[in-house]
Amino acid sequence: MRRPHFANAIVLCLIVLLALGLRIAFYTGPIGSDDHDYFLAAYEIHEGTYYPSSNYWKTRYGMLLPIAASFKLFGTNEYAAALWPMLCSLGAVMLCYLLGRDVLDSRSTGLLAALLLALYPLDIHYSGLILPDIPLSFLMAASVYAFLRASRSERYASLLFFLSGILLAIAYSCRSMAVILLPFFLIYTLLFERKLRPSQLLFIAGMLLVISSESLYYSLNGLSPMHNFQLNAKAAINVNTSGECSTSQTFYPIVVFRDTIVFGPYFFLFAPAMIFSLVKRERGALIFLVWSATILLVLQFGLVNLFPAVPIVKVRKFLSFATVPLIVLAAWTLMKMRGWSRWSVVVLLAGISLYLIRPYSYSSNMTPEANGGNVRVVVAYLEKMPPKPIYADLRTQAMMTIASDFELEPDRFRNLYKVSSPLELKHCYVIINKFYSQFDLTNPYATVPNFVANFPSGTPSHWNAKDFFHSVVLDVP
Repeated sequence: MRRPHFANAIVLCLIVLLALGLRIAFYTGPIGSDDHDYFLAAYEIHEGTYYPSSNYWKTRYGMLLPIAASFKLFGTNEYAAALWPMLCSLGAVMLCYLLGRDVLDSRSTGLLAALLLALYPLDIHYSGLILPDIPLSFLMAASVYAFLRASRSERYASLLFFLSGILLAIAYSCRSMAVILLPFFLIYTLLFERKLRPSQLLFIAGMLLVISSESLYYSLNGLSPMHNFQLNAKAAINVNTSGECSTSQTFYPIVVFRDTIVFGPYFFLFAPAMIFSLVKRERGALIFLVWSATILLVLQFGLVNLFPAVPIVKVRKFLSFATVPLIVLAAWTLMKMRGWSRWSVVVLLAGISLYLIRPYSYSSNMTPEANGGNVRVVVAYLEKMPPKPIYADLRTQAMMTIASDFELEPDRFRNLYKVSSPLELKHCYVIINKFYSQFDLTNPYATVPNFVANFPSGTPSHWNAKDFFHSVVLDVP
């Protein structure tokens, strides 16, 4: 029995509310990764002091502009900065419904896919981080949706192909890894459409519109029109050869079944769903199989440079780029099951996922995520203390800045890593972030002073220490 359309809309709204509630409950915020480049650069845009940087993180306008707009609307605080990834996560939930409805011709499959994504630990976790991975995943999926709709439409094909190109270019502006989606568009056209349409040229036109707008902006600021491409090309080599992340071919096959706190048991469903779609060979399901498999294969075997060969590093959050097609494919597979068995799997999947993610409390684990909450406590403590210069590592400085709603002025901060001896310090506060002091010992771009790395050894006994577990505030007379 088919539900009326308004009933589907109500169910979808309830699923989106569930997704929102879970993402708020497991919200993280700043962690001191590249997130600080985004909210600091967005703040400069908000204040009118921004200038294009040689730091390629600070040229990701697909992140910077939405965050700057959020600052304008909701104030300069971390929750405004986190709004863009959160909205993209919720948008992806709705997009799963649209893909099920319009590509698989099944509203029920779309609703189930939306529910599966609402409960997916990987998406819940990263939606609360001010990072480009969730926006990139959403924009890539939205680009594919517009492309698929264009391929089935005569009246709106030109507009939809153009929109698809714009969305993919914005995704590229979030993170250059959006290019891993390009092979799918080619494969889809050759395998499923088996012909090229003149209107598909508007897909390229949409991409060029966004890219040329950025190039014009760089030119007007006295930089090369290729400034962003040059930064991305250089960063791709540097990041993928730094040794900070794994390049092992066994990384993904192991991590998706081992790190169940982040992935839940979802890959135990994704893998059979991919095989099942290959066996059934239904056109709609095969589209999602090709979409997800293309991304996964590029992540697994892709190179950023041929001579010498430089593989794409393996990072678990990159798997979010394939989340939407895998989720829809899983929902399609479950819809092939009998009602009672289907919902038994869904309930089991949800129960295990929420149980596994529950103990991942950011206030009780020695992770970078935990430091976000810890820094908020440090800032609240310092707000009650007499104002003095603050020595901290650069990551902690950035997190303290946004945790204070940008009330902590830059001139109060000093770089702790440039202090060779504690005897140099007078009348100031020293913030030792225990996680990053240990993390930076292996960072080739950082030099951690001995008294920081070996705290409390080497620290003068007359310094008053306030311990916040992950961080220590030292009041230096």
